[in-house]
Amino acid sequence: PGTYSATGAQVSSGPATYRTTQSSVEVRSGESATLTLTYQVVPGSLNVSATGLPAGVFFSFTLSGPAPATTLTSHTGPKLLNDLTPGTYTLAFAEVVHNGERYAPPGHTISLNVTSSQTAQATASYSLGFGTLALNHALTPGGSLTLNIGDGINAPQQVTLSGSGTHELTLSTGSYELTVASNNLGTDLYGNPYQVEGADIGFSIVGGQSTQVSLSARNPTLVTRNDNQGPGSLREVIGRVNAGSVITFAPSVTRVTTETRILVDKELSLVGPGPAQLTLTTTGDDRLFSFLPQADVHLENLRIADIDTTQGSPAIHSSGRFSLRNVVIENNATSHDVSGGAITISDATGELLIEDSTFRYNNSNGDFGGAIFNDLHGHTLVILRSKFEDNYARYAGGAISSKSSLEVEDTLFKDNFSDSNGGAISVPYTGISTSSYTLVLRRTLFQNNTAETHGGAVYASNKATVENVTFVDNHANNSGGAYYQFDKDATLVHTTFLNNSAGTGNAIASLCDAATSITLGSSIIAGNANAFTCLPSLSTRTLIASRGHNYIQSDDTVDDFIADPTDQVGTSAAPLANPLLPLSNNGGFTHTAAINPAFTTALTITAASCLDAAGQPLTEDQRGNARPVNGMCALGAWEFDPSALQSFEPFYGHGLSSQTYFSGIISTAQGYYWELIGVRAAGAYQIAGEGLMFRQVGDYVRSVNLSGTLSEISVDYRKAFAGSAARQIAIAVNGTVVATSPTFGASSGADETVHTLTASGLNFSGDYTIEIQNLTPADGQVVIDNLRWH
Repeated sequence: PGTYSATGAQVSSGPATYRTTQSSVEVRSGESATLTLTYQVVPGSLNVSATGLPAGVFFSFTLSGPAPATTLTSHTGPKLLNDLTPGTYTLAFAEVVHNGERYAPPGHTISLNVTSSQTAQATASYSLGFGTLALNHALTPGGSLTLNIGDGINAPQQVTLSGSGTHELTLSTGSYELTVASNNLGTDLYGNPYQVEGADIGFSIVGGQSTQVSLSARNPTLVTRNDNQGPGSLREVIGRVNAGSVITFAPSVTRVTTETRILVDKELSLVGPGPAQLTLTTTGDDRLFSFLPQADVHLENLRIADIDTTQGSPAIHSSGRFSLRNVVIENNATSHDVSGGAITISDATGELLIEDSTFRYNNSNGDFGGAIFNDLHGHTLVILRSKFEDNYARYAGGAISSKSSLEVEDTLFKDNFSDSNGGAISVPYTGISTSSYTLVLRRTLFQNNTAETHGGAVYASNKATVENVTFVDNHANNSGGAYYQFDKDATLVHTTFLNNSAGTGNAIASLCDAATSITLGSSIIAGNANAFTCLPSLSTRTLIASRGHNYIQSDDTVDDFIADPTDQVGTSAAPLANPLLPLSNNGGFTHTAAINPAFTTALTITAASCLDAAGQPLTEDQRGNARPVNGMCALGAWEFDPSALQSFEPFYGHGLSSQTYFSGIISTAQGYYWELIGVRAAGAYQIAGEGLMFRQVGDYVRSVNLSGTLSEISVDYRKAFAGSAARQIAIAVNGTVVATSPTFGASSGADETVHTLTASGLNFSGDYTIEIQNLTPADGQVVIDNLRWH
């Protein structure tokens, strides 16, 4: 019996140590005593500190562990935490912002063990290594974009953006990648998904700084690169977008260079900012585009240039369908034995259209078509308001060689050259006798083109229609200085030929066989003699024929051209005057050769004779100006202004004898009717054609059924025969004399002087009658001609 004391032995479990205090118990005789030892965990301590912060700057952390469960404290400098239950603790340190600078510890968290009776040390090493990522975004309305931001070590952080604005993220210093996790930006009008501009990039976060990244919903049809590969390149965009899309170009894209041809097999439009702002070209030995049979491609407002290849068709090879508008194609060449210095059309699935475009300095050093080679197919190539200048073909077609139908309007061909046929255009012989292929030329100028053999401007083997076209200064070494027809039929109306030259046929040549014919009407040929030639000498020939009303300054080739009575044809011995002014800008798409005003009367015909190649009324001239005007129509491709135009009667086709004087009513080729008293044909005393001769006083020529306004009348007149009678004529309107000539021809002997009597200042309207009266006594014959009025 007695009092006993006991102390338990120390027990350890992991980082924890357990101890007891001394306990006492009294033991009595004959009794049993119980002693309970109570163990308690021995606490530990944690000393928390930070480095890298300015003096006096607070930092904060969150403590998680066995006990207390969670503690959030703010401290200045080191902090000793006592009475902590031993175990594992985690400290999460927050960033510190001081004076606009951000401080963060690496990893942001520290894990450690607190051991009984010991002091653990937790030190956060802050540094200026924490920065901001600013995501500036301009996305589609209603769309969203989810991004992954990863450092390659930890799981990527995701952020979702929508609309427009700036989203900021705080990241530790280091390198990151920004990639698209999900694109929900929608599609454009053509069903193409919007592309993300600015994603899929690497970036770095620098401590204390903001990294700016711009993200936008890029137009899926926008070309953003000048090179050949990668997202946003021309090749990538063409291959990716849906059929029917319109592809455009970013302002920074000025010269797109490809390495190999781009294949197109769908409907697309490529629209640039303008030929001066965007060029498409290639490197290496390949073309730019191949349009496959499924293609329907439109190119607009761009330039294709500086391509030299042995593949042929440096710019475009097409077997589908295409159109060009405001496209400049220049300085391209093919050096192999292939055709098409810029474009080759090997086949077509629909009409082909080129408008408002320019082809210059293109060379087919191997074969046909300095700029364009158009092979056999069932569709028409249409060219409108375009220019072909300084193109070259080693064989035929300095600018264009076309086996299929070709229609050209309002276009200039200048300074093109062919080593063979067709300095500007060649339509080569295909041998298809039943061919429906055609050549149509309207309102076009051919200037200074050259062919080494035939057709200085045009060589044609398809059925041809040429209307309101001017040929100036073209040359062929052999035949057809301006135009050569090798096969089928050609109709040329209201054409103007000036200063063209060739070995034979300075203006026009034809094969003239049974399958080939040329008809010329209402045209002017000036500047050279020997306008026509037929090749070769055949036993049966189809000569170049007149449809009437041609003015041919000089031609001696009577065996090649069949003139019409309404034609005015000079010879080398007696050439007509050149009625044309130099080529100049008279309005319209191309320059034209205007008619000298002195020839207004001689070179006008009535509206009834102003017909196109099909015999229908012709309504415009080469410039697009209206014709006829005031019931009259000029010969050639250029029409007089309304203020200059006069009605004109050269008395062609009157049918009178030069031996017998006639009284009665006649009609002329101009379509006018005249009442005559004592009148016969001029015979040997002509002024400019057939003309009429008065015999004595009282004879007259009086109009029938004229109406409108009348302000001026003029008529040419001269002495006939050699008698010495004083001659005189007068002009009367509605029976009233309005002008009387001086007396003339009173001297004995012949006198070829041509005079003009004019009555001006008239003021008549409605129905009126014009009368030319003879005031001369018997044996004083007078010839009149070229009556004009307006």
